Amino acid sequence: MSEPSLSMPPVPAAPIPLAIADRLRAAILSGALAAGTRVNQDRIAAEQGVSHIPVREALRRLEAEGLVTFAPRRGFFVARLSPEDAEELGEMRAVLEALAIRLAVPRLTAADLAAAAAAIEAADETDALAFWSEANWRFHRALYAPCGRPRLMETLETLWRGADRYLRVVWQAAQWQTRSQREHRAILRACRKRDADAAAALVARHVTAATAALVALLRAEDGAAKAG
Repeated sequence: MSEPSLSMPPVPAAPIPLAIADRLRAAILSGALAAGTRVNQDRIAAEQGVSHIPVREALRRLEAEGLVTFAPRRGFFVARLSPEDAEELGEMRAVLEALAIRLAVPRLTAADLAAAAAAIEAADETDALAFWSEANWRFHRALYAPCGRPRLMETLETLWRGADRYLRVVWQAAQWQTRSQREHRAILRACRKRDADAAAALVARHVTAATAALVALLRAEDGAAKAG
């Protein structure tokens, strides 16, 4: 018996939706696309020389990351920074990152630990927020990836893409980098000692403290805006 035809579209030569999503994400994170800005699909499609299909797919990806929102009959908009959203992201990250590092510690190799240490050093050497953010996630990913849970890592990647925009606010406004780096070194020490419980507790506190500072900052800004 012959196999049925699946009638599937060809695989594109290049991941156009991913490339568009990357460019829009960078513009949102840098502030070039401000919160509340309408994302013009027609203009993006024309600029990139593509149809609306890959643009919409890119925007759906960013919607899943919490970077844009969709309003029926109005289109996509850059999501506003919300203390409630920041709190939810932080709560999820604290639990899942603690789980990831607890599972990962027994599997960490010398190369994993070296990669985490290198990320700390890279963050020490830059004042550029985008590079600091990338080094920050590189540190965490080096210590989480050996957990052996691909679904967990995929979820954490998505949460981090959504949280990155928020984290940049607290890093910049609260000058959080020094404290963050100090906590990173404590986490790394626990990992080197193969103390999974201590590493998980430190990660949970690390995420929770940054989230609390961020939520307080966003609520203060909301209060000032309403008062004004």
